Amino acid sequence: MKKKKWHKKIGIAAAMLASFSMLVSCGKKEETVESLNTSKYVTLGEYSGMTIHVDAPQEVTDEMVMNRLNTRLLSSYMEEVEVTDRAVISGDTVSYECVGRMDGEIFEGGSTPEGGTWSTTIGSGGMIPGFEDGIIGMEIGEVRDVVCTFPDPYLNNPDMSGKEAVFTITLHSITTYSYPELTAELLEEIGSSYATPEEAKADIRASLEESAQAAYEENIPSAVWSAVLANCEFPADPPEFLVKQYEDSLVNEYSYYASMYGYTDFAAFVQDFLGITEAQFNEQVTQISKAAAQETITAEALADAIGIGNISDEELNAEAETYIATYGGFESIDELFESNSRDAFRSYVINARVMEWLTENNTITSD
Repeated sequence: MKKKKWHKKIGIAAAMLASFSMLVSCGKKEETVESLNTSKYVTLGEYSGMTIHVDAPQEVTDEMVMNRLNTRLLSSYMEEVEVTDRAVISGDTVSYECVGRMDGEIFEGGSTPEGGTWSTTIGSGGMIPGFEDGIIGMEIGEVRDVVCTFPDPYLNNPDMSGKEAVFTITLHSITTYSYPELTAELLEEIGSSYATPEEAKADIRASLEESAQAAYEENIPSAVWSAVLANCEFPADPPEFLVKQYEDSLVNEYSYYASMYGYTDFAAFVQDFLGITEAQFNEQVTQISKAAAQETITAEALADAIGIGNISDEELNAEAETYIATYGGFESIDELFESNSRDAFRSYVINARVMEWLTENNTITSD
């Protein structure tokens, strides 16, 4: 029932945002994205002049500032404190028994072992959506039914995708952390560069606000691309060669992780680290790869529609030089193209140019 982290859905994938490494090609191929008749695979809908909502940057509260200040400056002074005089709030760590039922029946993985408990930090996002929020407000000894809906898809157990479950929670304990009051004397004692608490708080607030603004700006391309994709139709599956490129890249990535952790049995690796069988892994790889291929083709179709799809060899080489200078990893353009294929790098450039055009030609609102 705990939320497993798996590979992010390319979603916005190949496009705009995908790292160039996701476009790795396996060997020379006669078929290329550049040579595709994109109209066979995608029918573009509205893609400019739209008004697209993006949540405003997260407001930085005094509580957030103090939490960051405590964990950054005072972690060595932290003390765990048992809470007995109030209900659960966000940030608390709680110990509890849990019985999970689906359609009235207890299901595997949804309950604590007999005589055992689970421990969860509220607000950490470690459990399925709604579970942690459902514990907020509980008192020690209280029993409460928390109703949650599993994500769809739920990669840990696809059979549970989108299904509702009821978790009967019995709360045993609440703990939190306490820190000493920050003073100029304590700042001097710990060798901080800050002279006063006010200076520390102001700097941390500015840092949090900068991060919130950066997160907001990163969400804009995602929102724009999602809106564009929602207006598209895909009359045919993407070509096999392109899907295969993404499949190979994902499999190679996870095979590298497996070897890094000393696994010689890949099935055991995906079971231990992802909580799914190898067959489920392969199914999800294909699903993600098809979506990524569709997005690559959509970007190509958009580039043609808005007149930025023609990239000369000179332009591509210049982009490659910029890429190498910025990210490194390659000694020359030839090495870059040999390792990743010219077609893959061209798609990377197309994606970036299309995303820039889409962002400039649609209206973003945060109201």
